[in-house]
Order: sequence, then C-alpha cells, then structure tokens
Amino acid sequence: MDLDRWLTVQEAAKYLRVAKGTLYNWISQRRIPFCRRGRVLRFERDALDRWLAGGHSRPSRLTEERLQMPEAGAQGDRSTNP
Repeated sequence: MDLDRWLTVQEAAKYLRVAKGTLYNWISQRRIPFCRRGRVLRFERDALDRWLAGGHSRPSRLTEERLQMPEAGAQGDRSTNP
C-alpha cells in the first residue's frame, strides 16, 4: 500500500485548507470521501482530488479570514426589554 496517498485528518484539513472541525462536520454529513478503520480516519489524496474536481472547492483565503473573524454581535444581543 502506498502510504503517501493516504492522509490523516490533520493532513487532509491542511490539504483542503479547512479547519479540522469543518472536516469532521463533512465526515458526519457524509459529504467527503473517507475511510474508517475502527476509530482511525484516513483520506485518499486521489479521492479528495476527484471530490474537488466534482465541484467542491477549497475556500479562498478571503473566505478563510472571514470564517476566523467573529462577527459584530456574535456573542448575542443582550439588550432585551425588562
């Protein structure tokens, strides 16, 4: 087996330029190709490339920055009438 073709969760997240949490969400939603052996998750690089070619895209740097920046009022508006 060619080990270079298999990626860990951390490697796949870096390769796809997404947070590990995003990758885990995609896994739970079955949106991304992955292999599971017991509790171990692996991603085949070629399968990820085909998945990307099928219309799924890596986020742009601007999108990544927006995802990391908290929105104004993100902690909730606590101004309620008593």
